[in-house]
Amino acid sequence: MALGCSLLLTAVNAAAVAVDAGALAQMSLEELMNVEVTSVAGIGQSRFSSPAALFVLTADDIRRAGHRNLAEALRLVPGMYVARVNSSSWLVGGRGLTGSSLTATRFLVLIDGRVVHDPLLSGTFWDVTDLPLSDIERIEVIRGPGATLWGVNAMNGVINVITLSAHDSQGARVEIGGGNFDQSDVTARYGGAGPGNSAYRIWAKYAQHGDTELADGASAVDQWASARTGFRFDDRSAENRTLMIEGDLYTHPRARYSLFRPVPNAHLSSERVTGNDTISGSHLLARITGDGALDAALVCRPMSITPSARQRASG
Repeated sequence: MALGCSLLLTAVNAAAVAVDAGALAQMSLEELMNVEVTSVAGIGQSRFSSPAALFVLTADDIRRAGHRNLAEALRLVPGMYVARVNSSSWLVGGRGLTGSSLTATRFLVLIDGRVVHDPLLSGTFWDVTDLPLSDIERIEVIRGPGATLWGVNAMNGVINVITLSAHDSQGARVEIGGGNFDQSDVTARYGGAGPGNSAYRIWAKYAQHGDTELADGASAVDQWASARTGFRFDDRSAENRTLMIEGDLYTHPRARYSLFRPVPNAHLSSERVTGNDTISGSHLLARITGDGALDAALVCRPMSITPSARQRASG
């Protein structure tokens, strides 16, 4: 069994904006029913009036649980099934359709309204879907059909990750974690004020993961490591209009795979093949809300279709 531990170091400059992580705990019952959510109808509305089975995972819930990546944080959501297939693959879904990576694709996953599933298989590769968990404001999870509003990928529900505004993540923050399976991870973030009523944050995250074991105790040869960096810029200078620009860039310095393939001209024989995947990608999202609303996204996912990728797709 993997055992992890973490150490959190945080520093905030004098001009930082403090975020009250326990704000929800101080609310009355009436205030809790009026917490605004956006995933059900695509517009802001109170949680109580939302016509859906909705669960909101707050930043405080994630911090207290100590999870270190997005897929593991979803274990806190009632009705969600989260299973780790190997060192770099997860099955995340619900309503019983989680038998493989293909049948677990019926949940639409969004980050700040941006669809993050891979267009090749219409599924989510959770090893490349990650961000600093301290930047998350809340995760809204709808359990049940959402295809009418969100499309066919939302047949079983919607997972919408909403991150903090750059105005609410000022100052410096460093997080360090370690363990014997998820061996190490380091996250650094810095937020500052821009011209006018604007703010920005930049961040970087590196994580290294060990390999899983086969039934006979041998290594599955699936060690991997990821390096990510990103930014977010928010501008509230214009009256009745806000601008948000965010982006990130990621790569896997190491992404080992091991699989068995048939031996040509040999009946019922197979051979073990190992190698290293080449995985990288990026995205850029710009959004204007208010008067003259505009939403534009540029997503680049160069990823080699290696034997490991096909193996992960088949679960």
